[in-house]
Amino acid sequence: MKTFAVTALGVAMTAMLSTGAFAGKGNGLPNIPMKDAFNLNIHATATCPTAAYDGTNRHTIVVQSTNVTDANIQHNLGHADSSALNNINLSPSDSDTFTVTDGNACDADPAELELPALVATNYDIYLKFIGKPGTQLDPVLCGTDPATNITYCYTGSTIKTRTTGNGATQFKNVTKQLFGIADPLGDPGLCPGAVCDLFDTGLVNYFWDWSASTGAKALLRFVPCTDPKDPPDPSLVDCAGNPL
Repeated sequence: MKTFAVTALGVAMTAMLSTGAFAGKGNGLPNIPMKDAFNLNIHATATCPTAAYDGTNRHTIVVQSTNVTDANIQHNLGHADSSALNNINLSPSDSDTFTVTDGNACDADPAELELPALVATNYDIYLKFIGKPGTQLDPVLCGTDPATNITYCYTGSTIKTRTTGNGATQFKNVTKQLFGIADPLGDPGLCPGAVCDLFDTGLVNYFWDWSASTGAKALLRFVPCTDPKDPPDPSLVDCAGNPL
């Protein structure tokens, strides 16, 4: 009886693993501890705040809304949209931490976010759309070729629309579009692999072109990997090594 019980338990455990019972929390996030995760809210508004929000180390960034359909056309051509009031500049942190150094993208300068230098290797990034139903998002990563001063952005993005109903506000893995840009020169090109991952030195002045309609709100969660991802293109896989 004991042998049967142990065997049955083993079969049950195998079945649970094979069906993905341990794969996630039910909200779209992986089933791992979240104590070292970083949360960031990004809100799009037609009327920008007047406060600078410099040096406040907030967990919220405000951007000006824009026409998401027009932005998506530009993104899939590898370009940023026409607005400079929804840019979030990204820079590597000296202390290997996440810090919002400027929470307002709508004033005279872009918003500023510091991230760990190896964030693309050591983290996945998930997005939860929590804005008003019907609002839209199309954020992408962009960077500049220092030799030509040409800015390139992630291509292949699709417009996200805030829906309602079961699963509408689950987290989605957006690592590929917020941590990577297809190398404009191919492989080999400006960067080590087929993609210029965030903070690869082949490009400079990385930023998120956060194209969003009025009232769109997103919660980003940076989830640490148990083990670093393998080079050369960590933005193309999740922390478990699955292709994105």
